[in-house]
Amino acid sequence: MKNKLYYFIIVIAGLLLIGYSVFINIISPDFTYAASPSKDSLIYYILVRIFIGLVYTIAVVVLIRSRLTAKKIIIFIFSVGFVSRILLIPSEPILEDDFNRYLWDGAVTASGYNPFQFSPNQFMSTDSLNVNLPYKLYDIAKESGSIIDKINHPHIRTIYPPVAQAAFATAYLIKPWSVSIWKSLLLLIDILVFYLLILVLKKVKSNSLLIIIYWWNPILLHEIFNAGHMDLLMFPFLVGAILFYLDKKYIVSSSLISIAVGVKIWPIIFVPFLIKKVWNNKKLLLRLGSISSLIILLLLIPIIITKIDDSLGFVTYSKNWTNNESVFQIINIIIKQIIYLFDINYHCSLCVARWVTILIFGLILIYFLKKSDTNNYNFITIAFLLVAIMYIISPTQFPWYYTWVLPFLVFTPRLSFVAYAIFLPLYQLKYSWAFLVWIEHIPILLLFIVELVYLRTQRVLTISSIKKN
Repeated sequence: MKNKLYYFIIVIAGLLLIGYSVFINIISPDFTYAASPSKDSLIYYILVRIFIGLVYTIAVVVLIRSRLTAKKIIIFIFSVGFVSRILLIPSEPILEDDFNRYLWDGAVTASGYNPFQFSPNQFMSTDSLNVNLPYKLYDIAKESGSIIDKINHPHIRTIYPPVAQAAFATAYLIKPWSVSIWKSLLLLIDILVFYLLILVLKKVKSNSLLIIIYWWNPILLHEIFNAGHMDLLMFPFLVGAILFYLDKKYIVSSSLISIAVGVKIWPIIFVPFLIKKVWNNKKLLLRLGSISSLIILLLLIPIIITKIDDSLGFVTYSKNWTNNESVFQIINIIIKQIIYLFDINYHCSLCVARWVTILIFGLILIYFLKKSDTNNYNFITIAFLLVAIMYIISPTQFPWYYTWVLPFLVFTPRLSFVAYAIFLPLYQLKYSWAFLVWIEHIPILLLFIVELVYLRTQRVLTISSIKKN
């Protein structure tokens, strides 16, 4: 009888998730930046997103606490996630414009130019052509129509590393300036991620149904397949790295992590763990270090050969950008108070806060590096905790950055990060009510701390509570 109830809940949740994608598809034209939706309509839209986050959280908890087996429901889980993604591909990105930069970068890269060398605003005006700039890029700017005018921070040279640029260029070569083609490419990559996650779940002898944590996550669905964010490009490399790590193929694993650095820089935090793993084998250590260093160096060459100044996205981002931050905001407030109380002649509290945050994360990284042992599963748990903590203390807690945690969350489920799907939609309302940033993050942070403290004495959505396939 209980199993029938569990099946019923999962089926209803799946149908609601598909219904949510239909809803987003229908309303998306009225919720773009150009449409300028009213505050009342935004509240309605956010309430729907909060509701589907609650549905997702209930579905995950029910599935984990039940004794359902993968063979009976895995096809349903895949089908719901797949249909939801397909429905979102033609939807217009809601209150998002990052995709315009992807389309522009893809055109520049596909045309054979270094996207880190030029900023979009250099080609926005064709009234007077700069003879020092490529004429071809003026043609591309004209070809883009209004896309180049919609790029945010157009005076900044791109922040997206070379592997991401290759993906942007691929989408452009298939069909220029098409958001749907870009999202379709992301779908193909995501199907690969699904397959790799299933392989790792089987490798660690866990229930394949845990894939629901990733495949049904409404934040991922919305931020990738509606908004078109590129963060998913990392996942096949990171999950593939875990798979080869478990097979003790550490050079391949470190190589995949190094390629992931070419999508986003932060996966480099995992390299020390690979180095420690082979530390006693000097020959293997030399090969691993050499190959990883070479890959990262080759990927960084297009960036380092350009002018490194405040017009480069990496520099500006690392120095100034903050958004939707919680813990980092608290750190910054404390530093401001210290500067005021001790009458310190220094006005860049954000600069100090960034260095303090880096120091804190560095100490956490060293702690986990010392805690890592010969148990390969231990690395997966540490990887989750590192990415989760990195997100929590980051100066930029964008909802799409939350998706970084999801591939690791599948293997080490935590209610805190599952339930984030309920709270993160509030991000779109924080511009009207700044206090919402605390409601968005503090409940999750407190629950995460509780899980860390009591994890050894009580089962909080841990893999050991899942029935093996």
